Amino acid sequence: MLSPGTKLGRYEIRSRLGAGGMDEVYLAQDTRLDRKLAVKILLEGASGGSDNDHSVNPQSTRPNADYPQNVCLRA
Repeated sequence: MLSPGTKLGRYEIRSRLGAGGMDEVYLAQDTRLDRKLAVKILLEGASGGSDNDHSVNPQSTRPNADYPQNVCLRA
């Protein structure tokens, strides 16, 4: 779980919105565009990554055309 104030690239976590079996969703602030958005963190079992690797992958941070306020990061 990420704490408020955690920074992932240009995104700053504000609060946790919810979680499921494969991901966690957080309210975050895009510090470059100064707007709020949802950040989905895919959990270890879903992405094959490490629990401590909250890296921002530019390929996975492109907003979905239908939901420009959503960002998906792999943990």
